[in-house]
Amino acid sequence: NFMIESEIITNPRRKKRFKDFLDKNRKAALKYYDLLEQEPDQKKLLVEMRKLIAVDPDFYDPYLVASEILEKENFDKEAKALMKLGYERAMKRIVDCRGDFPESLFWGYLENRHIIRIIDAWAYWLWDDGKKEAALALFRKLLKSNPHDNIGARHSILSLRLGKKSYYLGLKFPLAGGMDAIKVGNWFKENYSKFPEDFDWWVKLMAKDLGWGQRSAFLTSR
Repeated sequence: NFMIESEIITNPRRKKRFKDFLDKNRKAALKYYDLLEQEPDQKKLLVEMRKLIAVDPDFYDPYLVASEILEKENFDKEAKALMKLGYERAMKRIVDCRGDFPESLFWGYLENRHIIRIIDAWAYWLWDDGKKEAALALFRKLLKSNPHDNIGARHSILSLRLGKKSYYLGLKFPLAGGMDAIKVGNWFKENYSKFPEDFDWWVKLMAKDLGWGQRSAFLTSR
């Protein structure tokens, strides 16, 4: 696992790697979810997301929403800059002075999910920019730190290793509202063994955690 030099982010003030990272409760999250439930128009939502970023720049879901709105409005540079800012802040919260990821960044902690989401989203930006090794390094870190892989990093790793230009474009398994999970799962089962250096450890861990009878079902889940 490695990042190309330009993508390495460190926190010089943190000497030790986190064993099990848990972010704090974010008050801005309550306002964020209230806003989404209200379903305001996109222009108003963008304004509100910017306000939330100003209130708590280390709650990262508003960066994702604002960036998506900007991209849809063809403000691609601004969208990317905002996403990168959120990603860099997220990384500085969790890495040490060497840039090492926490041993565990558990999705089961609700407080961690906004961090995992923005790192995953930035990895897609890198991928789209042709920085495949940097994207691959991030997806690997996400999988290693959360092996139950609620974000689906294993699918992205496999798609990159197979040379796909984009996960969503490279895998033509559409379903209303997203991807066909069964087809994606079958695709993963058919192909992951081609890259034992990426997946052997994960398969062994899942076999140990879940038992062989449940492993096959887990491989198809996301």
